[in-house]
Amino acid sequence: MPELPEVEVLRRKLKRLLEGSKIEEVKIYDDSRLKGVRAELIVGDTVLDVGRRGKHLYLELSSGSKLVFHLRLKGKLVYGLDSGDLKNPWIEIKFDTGNSLFFGDPRRMATLDLVKDLSEIKAIANMGPEPLNEDFSFDFFKEGLSKSSKTVKAILMDQSFIAGIGNVYADEILFRAGIHPERKAKTLSPSELERLYLSVKDVLKEALNHKGMSEYTSLFSDDEEVGGFDKFIKVHGRQGEPCPRCGAKIVRIEVGGRGTYFCPNCQV
Repeated sequence: MPELPEVEVLRRKLKRLLEGSKIEEVKIYDDSRLKGVRAELIVGDTVLDVGRRGKHLYLELSSGSKLVFHLRLKGKLVYGLDSGDLKNPWIEIKFDTGNSLFFGDPRRMATLDLVKDLSEIKAIANMGPEPLNEDFSFDFFKEGLSKSSKTVKAILMDQSFIAGIGNVYADEILFRAGIHPERKAKTLSPSELERLYLSVKDVLKEALNHKGMSEYTSLFSDDEEVGGFDKFIKVHGRQGEPCPRCGAKIVRIEVGGRGTYFCPNCQV
């Protein structure tokens, strides 16, 4: 699933490609996962900006509406003359540049909403702060974890507490901080809380510097500007491999129904 770094990379790329472009035509092939989206409501609009909130990506239109994409697990955006490797796209948005933006999801989990305000989408209305913004302070972080009986991995992935962190980055953050994913958040010591807070910021910044993971950051078939953070993943998906810090074997367990990877020696 694309998480904050991957969605932010897509945002930056789409901003360069779409900002100032006018929507000339819209073809809807499947509206079952589209809400409020009708061709006549957006044809003629110009893209003023491309934004992101958590794992949601949105086009800000000249009419005042916003097209909000949530890729979820396997949703995909393709930009170009055709939909490329995206089979059976749900929607095609053609711009005055001659290129189109295609969107769909073979697993039928992604969504596309047309709204006037982001708060109309419940998940966004209830969303916590962006972890790389100033309002995500250590005091806020410490207070939230100190009161929580959830596992530390669960609270990192709780979008109402922190926006944008999913399964992969939660594992990487906890490894960086040296904290076991099943620890109860309220049991963390002051030094562990500080270490975890810094790890959230450091891992996400590092992932952004490497443009996220390659699987989720391509917009067209010959897109050379794809992520390379896959090469720097320390534990997620590496069951049985040696820990890069101590050499012990990486272990996989289930935490809250999610496959979770960690080092049983380094993370306590």
